[in-house]
Parts: sequence; structure tokens; C-alpha cells
Amino acid sequence: MIRNRMHLFVLSVTIFLGMVGCANWGLEGGDRLAAGTPEPLYTIKAVTGPPEAAIANPFETGEVPFIAVWLERAGIDMEYPFLRVAIWEDGRVVFAEDPNTWSHHLLLGQISPSEVESLKQLLPETGLFDLKERRLLYPDSKSVLLSFAKGGTRQELAYAEFPEPVSGPLTDDQIQLVKTWFMVNRIVLAALPSHAQALHRRFPEPPESWRGE
Repeated sequence: MIRNRMHLFVLSVTIFLGMVGCANWGLEGGDRLAAGTPEPLYTIKAVTGPPEAAIANPFETGEVPFIAVWLERAGIDMEYPFLRVAIWEDGRVVFAEDPNTWSHHLLLGQISPSEVESLKQLLPETGLFDLKERRLLYPDSKSVLLSFAKGGTRQELAYAEFPEPVSGPLTDDQIQLVKTWFMVNRIVLAALPSHAQALHRRFPEPPESWRGE
């Protein structure tokens, strides 16, 4: 019980820090969206060992994760798609070894039911379901998709991410999208398990059920 409360506290603090850290995103004029952003863009816990029990590969079950972030296929390039993170209802997690690069080096782990519920409670508090703009892409940019489901509703965001040039000032709604995007990504990555194993399988083309409205 104490551990669960501590995890909820940590995620709550992550939301606050995410709000503060995103204050400079969405710059006006010809500035880049990522100007002044510390490197690396995303951080995750160090993996300290393998899971305590065997975990079934969720890609083979056909189940849909409640939260996922992936880079969708670009044209006919067979290297795509790439996954950053996906978390299923039962706590199974597949995530990139390095969330700052797009590669097929994936890890498989598990989080607890209470940690799943904490995420489901905290993510809507970012304003994810209140956004007026849900897509921010540029000519010839690659599309990173974020899909989150709660209570029968699945929301999808699309963003080009860093580095992408901005040809003009962003609207207030676009700025809010950018802030929420990075906030959600950082909250989800903060919840990843410290025990995981290599998943020796590429991320397959996700079915339409992964997509939101």
C-alpha cells in the first residue's frame, strides 16, 4: 500500500514538473519548437534486471494497449513503423531501449495494476481530452502518433516532434498541443518498469484498433 501511494505521488510530481518544463515550448516567430530544450529529450529508468516472471509478448495476443506512442510508416520504407512505448491493461509494457531514437531495440516488462490505474487517472489531468488542436505536422515531416483510451473513448494526437522548423507563429491551441504532448510522453516514460527483457521481435504495423478519433 505504501509503495502504491509513493508511486502515485511520484507520478503526480512528474505532472507538475512536466508543466513547468514545458513552459517554453511553442515558441513564436521563426524559432524552432525545441529551442533551449535540454538533452536528452526523454529519460527513462535504468533497467536493473529481467522480470521476475515470464511475460507473454503482447504483439501476439491481438490486445490493444490503452496508451501507445509510435512513429507510423512513411511511404514504402520497410524500416517503419517504430515504437516508443505501449502499455496494456494488464500492465504489460513494451518500450524502446532509448526513447530518443527510433530503432527496433525493444524491451518487455510489467507494471502493477495500481500503477496502471494511476496512469489512467493522471493522464487526463494533462488536458489530453480538452485539446482543440490534435495534429501538428509539417510538409514532408514524419508523423508520431499518441493514442490513449479511457472510458470507451480513444484520443489520438499526431506531432512531428523535434527537430522540425516552424514557418510561422503557433496558435494558442497548437502551443497547448505541444505542451500536452511532451507532458504525456514524460509521464508515461516515468512509469516504465526497471525490470525488463529484450523483445526479439520488431514492432509490427499496428491495427486500426490502435488508432483514435
